[in-house]
Amino acid sequence: MIKRWIKHLHVAADLARASIHDKRKSYFGAVVARRNVIVGGGVNTNIQHPALRYYYPGYSGIHAEAAAIRDATKRWGDIGGCNLFVTRILRTGEIASSSRPCKYCMVLIALFEIRRVFYIEHGTVQAITVKRDDVAESLGPIGQI
Repeated sequence: MIKRWIKHLHVAADLARASIHDKRKSYFGAVVARRNVIVGGGVNTNIQHPALRYYYPGYSGIHAEAAAIRDATKRWGDIGGCNLFVTRILRTGEIASSSRPCKYCMVLIALFEIRRVFYIEHGTVQAITVKRDDVAESLGPIGQI
């Protein structure tokens, strides 16, 4: 089972490496997998939906986690129960020490009922089981709207 997780994290890292083209310090890649089959992938991007420009004028793009979820839902439909694998690559091409998703991506992950998130923290693979209630509590009053 661990070998599968490592394989998916490497695919996410390869996606991130392929996106190295501008002057950012790091690049994220993410893949959504169901039963050892990758059903979607994405990288950080500066392309944004027109609605985001209106509501969040300072927002500069889409996180890899959101791009992977969007790709997986287009291809697969319901992605509830899938796993998400996230990797961050430095400009040098090396895997960064931390690739934990931000709290807003965790909300998105919970909304789409993704079962677990795998990421790298200080050289080891970490896994989080995502529950909607836990994510809402971690956000405080905003999460309860």
